[in-house]
Amino acid sequence: MDEERSMIGLFRHGKAESVGDEMARPLTAEGIQAMHKMAQELAMNWDLLITSPAERAQQTGIILTNLMPQIEETLYVSSTPSERHIIDIKRFLMPIVENKQAVLVITHEPVMLPLLQVLVGDHTIEHGFKAGEGVIIDGGTYQLITRGE
Repeated sequence: MDEERSMIGLFRHGKAESVGDEMARPLTAEGIQAMHKMAQELAMNWDLLITSPAERAQQTGIILTNLMPQIEETLYVSSTPSERHIIDIKRFLMPIVENKQAVLVITHEPVMLPLLQVLVGDHTIEHGFKAGEGVIIDGGTYQLITRGE
């Protein structure tokens, strides 16, 4: 592979239906539209898409990348994840980063901030992520990507 630096996109899934089976809730029409707009704004070429098993996460990733997702069970938690859980996700992602691939990770609100903190090595970061928002991590730096509504 060439000299490009590795990059990780870490995003919360788009706006989803609020009722139904937790793992099967799809994106709303508004969520789909917002993710298409985000895809146009980002205009990124991703090498790999990794999502939680939740339908809304998979839909978000497919819209943003036009790739079929690799499902990673550890990306879904319904409550605050343990520090060990976050470290396990990092250990899973590191070989991808070492291969200098551009990977997009779609997960859920409880995972977003602690995973960002661990990936960039800064536990002082404080940011809440709305549906469809995320960060691009390039080397040790990151850029917040918010919805321009």
